[in-house]
Amino acid sequence: MKRYCDEEGCEIYTYLGMSEKRKPWRCKEHAECADGETYEHERDHERIAAQRGRVKTVMQDGTWHTLGYIESKTGDPQASISARLRDLRKTKFGGHTVDRQYAGEGLWEYRMVVTDEQGVLI
Repeated sequence: MKRYCDEEGCEIYTYLGMSEKRKPWRCKEHAECADGETYEHERDHERIAAQRGRVKTVMQDGTWHTLGYIESKTGDPQASISARLRDLRKTKFGGHTVDRQYAGEGLWEYRMVVTDEQGVLI
């Protein structure tokens, strides 16, 4: 079966010889893009990639931060920050370890475990 990339206008495909059931798929060119049921590349790619970059920059200090703190540094909504933290855990966005801990009264804190190229904690 030919399996086409789900990005509108992308003509890259691969022959898989599998069942005809179509599943969401992205070619290598679009693999670094966000995904999800409501994601539209043209509308969302730049905004989400920029958010992910801002959140990663804040988290690279390896200390605990609340969503409110990250929001104050990035200007991004807390719901978006939460989604970008989940993104950072995904292999295609670095496979980072993002820990969370309960700070009390319904408040959570997050930290990204920062390692060097050999995987040694910094």
